[in-house]
Amino acid sequence: MRVKQEIKQEVEEDVFVVFEDTPMSRAANRQAATSNTENGSMDQSLPIEDRHPAPIVDLDHQLAARNRDKIHTTHLSYKDFVGQPSKIGSRPWISGFKDGEPVHMDQQKFCQTLEDGTNLFSVPQVPTLVKRIKGLNMKIPLNLGFPSLHEYLQSQEHADVTVIDSFKQKALSKKMKISEVINRFKTPAHERDICINILSNEESGSGTKFDKEFRPPRLVEESLEKRLERVLIRKKDRVEEELEDELITEQRKEELTEQKKRIEQQMNTFPKYLKFVIVSMGGSFTKVHIDFSASSVFYHVFKGTKIFYLAQPTEENIKIYKEYETSVKTKKKWIVEAMENQWERLVIKAGMTAIIPSGYIHAVYTPEDSIVVGGNFLMEDQIARQFELSRVEEKMLEKGMLDYGSLYKEFNNVMFSYTENILFEKLANLQENPVDDIEELKEQTSAMMNNLSKSDLATWYSEEEQKQIIEKLKQLIPVEWVPVEKIPEAEVPVAIPMAPVEAEEPEAVPELNLMRTRHQRACKRAGEDF
Repeated sequence: MRVKQEIKQEVEEDVFVVFEDTPMSRAANRQAATSNTENGSMDQSLPIEDRHPAPIVDLDHQLAARNRDKIHTTHLSYKDFVGQPSKIGSRPWISGFKDGEPVHMDQQKFCQTLEDGTNLFSVPQVPTLVKRIKGLNMKIPLNLGFPSLHEYLQSQEHADVTVIDSFKQKALSKKMKISEVINRFKTPAHERDICINILSNEESGSGTKFDKEFRPPRLVEESLEKRLERVLIRKKDRVEEELEDELITEQRKEELTEQKKRIEQQMNTFPKYLKFVIVSMGGSFTKVHIDFSASSVFYHVFKGTKIFYLAQPTEENIKIYKEYETSVKTKKKWIVEAMENQWERLVIKAGMTAIIPSGYIHAVYTPEDSIVVGGNFLMEDQIARQFELSRVEEKMLEKGMLDYGSLYKEFNNVMFSYTENILFEKLANLQENPVDDIEELKEQTSAMMNNLSKSDLATWYSEEEQKQIIEKLKQLIPVEWVPVEKIPEAEVPVAIPMAPVEAEEPEAVPELNLMRTRHQRACKRAGEDF
């Protein structure tokens, strides 16, 4: 007797299918699985860092492929979709969101897809999905999964993690041990009392097995931080070499010792945002956000699936985003409604890697239990945009809408150090050592000149040292690049337009936003019910 069995929702197409459970179908499934195991689930000819275990072939995947060309349908109109009365992230809200997102959150086409990362040496101009790890030169621990999570993340210094309950869009009051997190994932989805979403777990320098075995993709080496780090290492080596000279004067020795101390201070507190391990239960949702300081992102899915909804950083979209983020009033509507038809849906499956350039606005939905590794980094060609979003976040910090731990805390430090150690050298030696791209250097210099300002957050430098760096930058700028009369006299950048305040409406008390984590953040508003 034939028995019809409903199987899980297909991830990418978001449609339900039914298959017939017969002896013939079961035999075919066993044969497919056996063949996959015998042949190996990865290309053994590839170096270790380019391998990734492929999922075992089963009827779910076969039937999903069969339905790949089906057209998405939903009973929800766009107005009903964006105007759900339930709170974002809650169980009722997720139910409605799943029904409408394949249609209403996929109206644009600006992302690109590559088969592998062979020709990807730097951050692309648009969000890019890389199907296979080959060519990315990213080293990954092949055995990482839910059963081995404790083995890869546990250490004496790194015992507990901050957990967000995605249903409530709030962090739990107490951290949770990795072992407890793993046990929670063993509970069937329909019996879970919370929806775990671990977003801020960064492993760099933790000494864990993951920290030792994972290496970010090659393109990260072109980041602003990596370039600065290499310069600091070279300078430290030169200082130490000169200090070994027995003929140097005491005065010179003191100068070099102070230089070494400064360099070591910066290296010891250098940004560490390249080894986030993101662990999410199916049903998790991260609200619309831009990653801190408009940093670029790599995002590799080990297990499960992630769905990104991306909007381009156009002038109008950024304006809408900044006003929404900085408003302390109760929201009348979801930001997605204000950005209608601006979204593209990007499905990232196990083994795939996404590269998201600076400034792209996005939200993230997790349709099934997932493990992801990601990293954030700055780029030299995005200095202006990175300053723009950093200043917005600093304003939010002042208003109490954002906590300090949610910032790219070293941003101002890095910008002053980059100016002092890299930009100054390029400008001072422009005649003897012309740069390859003079227009790019002009843009970098202009962005730094217009935005670099004294800041209490720039702890690597005293207030006087910050002032000296700003003045020296003005002096080094070639006159033909920027006329003297256009060089800003003020040491603070132009005020950033914030959300307008309507006098006739009382302002809501701003709520401290614990949902803005280092890697993915979505600003939580007081009284926000959409």
